[in-house]
Amino acid sequence: MENTNSQEAIDAAIEDVRQALPTLKTSPPVSDFQVKLAIDSNGRDAAFITVVLDDDPSGEPYPWTRLRPIHDLIWKGFTDRALDRWPHIEFRLKSEGEIDEPEAAAE
Repeated sequence: MENTNSQEAIDAAIEDVRQALPTLKTSPPVSDFQVKLAIDSNGRDAAFITVVLDDDPSGEPYPWTRLRPIHDLIWKGFTDRALDRWPHIEFRLKSEGEIDEPEAAAE
């Protein structure tokens, strides 16, 4: 049985999200997911997930109404798989470059 706290379990949930993304017609294009497992500031096992988005051609930031379906899809993936890690979700644009490390205690 797979440990619901493991990297493999998190990867499987993210793969579920990747497969479901095409159903989100109004959400911005997702370029990548970057996941770091750590302990959050509350002492909980956490998955810090950075969703890397393609830049909007208009140069405007994406409104929350377009980001929320992706956020909700990630939460659903974690809930459906009964994962023991709390997902912390951040959205970034491809043009923003390197991702900062989350401020959390190392595992």
